[in-house]
Amino acid sequence: MESLLVAICSVPNTETAGSLSDSILKDRLAACVSQVRGVRSQYWWKEDLETAEEIVLLIKTTSAQVEALKVHIQKNHPYETPELLFLGVEDCLEVYGQWVRAEVR
Repeated sequence: MESLLVAICSVPNTETAGSLSDSILKDRLAACVSQVRGVRSQYWWKEDLETAEEIVLLIKTTSAQVEALKVHIQKNHPYETPELLFLGVEDCLEVYGQWVRAEVR
């Protein structure tokens, strides 16, 4: 059985959050994308300490779609180096896991 994952991806604005979420879902790379607004990120970029207001996408998917999701993000994300982290789901409500697996293709 495919394992469940939550992918974390930060984006710069609501337009990008909406268009990237839509394209991920239309391509059936995830069952759900939650947008968490109001995130303040601080990070090193090209030897400078940066601060940015971002939106974090929580992308609920399966292990079978990891490579396709990586390609999709690299192709459609505006950042030169987009954040895309995959976290394994150790446990969840069985009905939710069944739903995610049924919706991701």
